[in-house]
Amino acid sequence: MKEQNNILNSALFEHLDIFIKIVDNFDFNSNKKHLFFFKSSDNEFLPLLSDIIKATKLPETEYELIEVADSKKINLGLIFFSKTCESSLFFGFTSEELGIPSFFKNYHAFRLRDKNLLLAESLQLLNTNQTSKKNLWSQLKLILNIV
Repeated sequence: MKEQNNILNSALFEHLDIFIKIVDNFDFNSNKKHLFFFKSSDNEFLPLLSDIIKATKLPETEYELIEVADSKKINLGLIFFSKTCESSLFFGFTSEELGIPSFFKNYHAFRLRDKNLLLAESLQLLNTNQTSKKNLWSQLKLILNIV
């Protein structure tokens, strides 16, 4: 990824506290390289996510789909403790829900503490928006090194 997107090198964010302290967290344990998070309300659009992942040609052994109940908050600290996770993609989550600064926008991949992160619209919205699909694909190519 481009160096300007690597906020790890920015003194302002070096000690950013992304460890959400909410009682009702969603905890997960994965040893995969790439994590795809989606909300339960988008469950019916799971075939779209499956098609997107097929297009990336990632082996099944390298990625995991993680469904998160709409009422839960993701503890991002678990991603950063993972030695195997290289990238995490969030469908339908806002930066506020994830506990990261609000200037992180959809379809603008960034690095934080040596992990690639990408926010995207919900699968339901993505399903009908060709522009968003193109934006997602360009960012996936970047963070997954697809040629």
